[in-house]
Formats: sequence, C-alpha cells, structure tokens
Amino acid sequence: PKKKIILTDFLIEGAKINLALNLPIIGTRTFTVPLPTIHLQDIGKAQGGVTSDELVRVITKEILSKATTAATDQISNLSGSIGDISKDVTKTLGNGLKGITNGSVKSVSEAAKSIGNLFKKN
Repeated sequence: PKKKIILTDFLIEGAKINLALNLPIIGTRTFTVPLPTIHLQDIGKAQGGVTSDELVRVITKEILSKATTAATDQISNLSGSIGDISKDVTKTLGNGLKGITNGSVKSVSEAAKSIGNLFKKN
C-alpha cells in the first residue's frame, strides 16, 4: 500500500510567475507578476492522510488557482492601459490630421512618427 501523508503546514511566499501576452494592438508583452501567498494547512488530516499523488494534486491546484487570479488581474490592468492607448491614438491621429490640414505638420511621415512615439511610451 502507498504511504499516507498528513501535511500540517505548507507555505509559499514571494513567488512570481512570468506572463507572456501576444496582443494585436500592443504586440508581445511579458510581465513578472507576484503570486499571492499560498498557505495550506492540515492536508490529509481529515481522511487520515493522502498519497503523494493526492498531495501534489492539492498543492498544484492551489498554485494554478492563485496564478490564474494573478494573471487575470494583470490582464485587467492591461485592458485599462489599452483603453488609454486607444484614446491617445485617437487624439494623436486627430491632431496629426488637423496639423496636415492646417500646415503645422509638414508631412504624413511626421504624423506617423508622433504616433510611433506614442507606443514607445507604453
């Protein structure tokens, strides 16, 4: 028979995950996202112990849950930034078109350069 394990205290603090996103609007972005503290107690206590496979499954499930939450939060924050970028692009395009029309922008390439600079900021 497989040995049974009771894990009384399991703690992961200060862990980070690497998140890579490839989005058409902003291209590929990578982020290092902090993982919330994971603290599990008394795994297997109620059932008189768990096998090593079950123990790994419980711990992995919790890590994946926290990683998913952290990644989702990062993506939500990024979506706000994308909205800001969209507003900036609209404003820059509008200003560029006005500048071309009234002569303050000397060329389409100058307008395109200012749009390119906008994306370098973010």
